[in-house]
Amino acid sequence: MKLSTFVASILFLLSPTTRQAPSQAPKGVIEGTVLRSDAEVIEGARVVVARVPLVPAAAAIPSVATDSQGKFVLKDLDAGAYRLTAIANGYARQEYGQKVLSAQGTIINLAAGQTLKGIVVRLIATGNVTGRISDENARPAVGVQIQLLRASIV
Repeated sequence: MKLSTFVASILFLLSPTTRQAPSQAPKGVIEGTVLRSDAEVIEGARVVVARVPLVPAAAAIPSVATDSQGKFVLKDLDAGAYRLTAIANGYARQEYGQKVLSAQGTIINLAAGQTLKGIVVRLIATGNVTGRISDENARPAVGVQIQLLRASIV
């Protein structure tokens, strides 16, 4: 009888109703806005986050698009460090906290279950130059170097 009680106890402990699922840390959220440098909202900008350091085996985090007010919400993020980048047609790609185009932005540290609000990324509109360079015979010039300069008052 003792053996049957022992076996029944083991089966009870192993039954699906008594096993506890491993606890998962609560997920975090990052909310913010993408604006032009003149503070107008950018609708449809793509907002991407990536873990720091980049974890090759980890699943990619889906990007989100800004709504009509330029707002975005990135949900279900694990605790950790992230880089956030905003991308939109007609604008230079910009990381959150990036001061100059040749540098990286600020790393966002997200705690388990934390909701981080008020992230603002300002995008700078890109420009383009079009035209035609011809030689003295009105034929297209070949191998000409073009240099764009910006005038500034010192």
